[in-house]
Amino acid sequence: MASELIQSFSKHVQTRVPGFNVKRKADSKLMRFLGKILFFTPNFMTRYTTTMGNTVYATDDLWKSNSAWALSTLAHEAQHAADKQRVGMVLFGFAYLLPQILAPLALLSLLAIWFSNAWLWSLAALALLAPIPAAFRMIIERRGYLMSLCVTWWTFGEETARAGIPRRLKQFTGPAYYFMWPFGRHLKKWFERELPDKAQHPSKHNAIYILVFDYISTHHHLRRGDS
Repeated sequence: MASELIQSFSKHVQTRVPGFNVKRKADSKLMRFLGKILFFTPNFMTRYTTTMGNTVYATDDLWKSNSAWALSTLAHEAQHAADKQRVGMVLFGFAYLLPQILAPLALLSLLAIWFSNAWLWSLAALALLAPIPAAFRMIIERRGYLMSLCVTWWTFGEETARAGIPRRLKQFTGPAYYFMWPFGRHLKKWFERELPDKAQHPSKHNAIYILVFDYISTHHHLRRGDS
């Protein structure tokens, strides 16, 4: 059974994101299948929470946790769900998977004259399978991790939130998101600039910030960082 935090937070988010829900990742056949094919993320099932549509697939650790850390992860995913609702599922998914999603264009080489320019250009699409910088994926995850850092600020304080920035940056440059953005210095400056404003003035920003801040305000044990 899901933790009390998951149940109450899900209901809270549903006021802004209808259909938002959290399921146990290990119970999903789709997630288990993805865990087998995502060879570059061997701990996909045990470490990484995944959101598809309005459904958050929680790792076992998250599924049973009532901690501020768990709230940070759930708020991150709520931001993603709200963004999908705002721009549309199809556009969000396409943008997130760029440029690798264009690699199937290589199949056009089967329709072209062999060794012609069209054949070579179509086959060149295979290069898109490489870990090429993914700007849209970076922007989407940047929004999610900024939310996570704000939750850390609201529950553990400014110092802990700022100290967490380098750890978040590793997610952008490592295999978790297929090496989506190698420009760590640029990202570090962005987080350091945006974090104080978002954390200190949540009411000035999008509805999810207000929603999460209000949730923490009414759950005082989370404001102390308790489990």
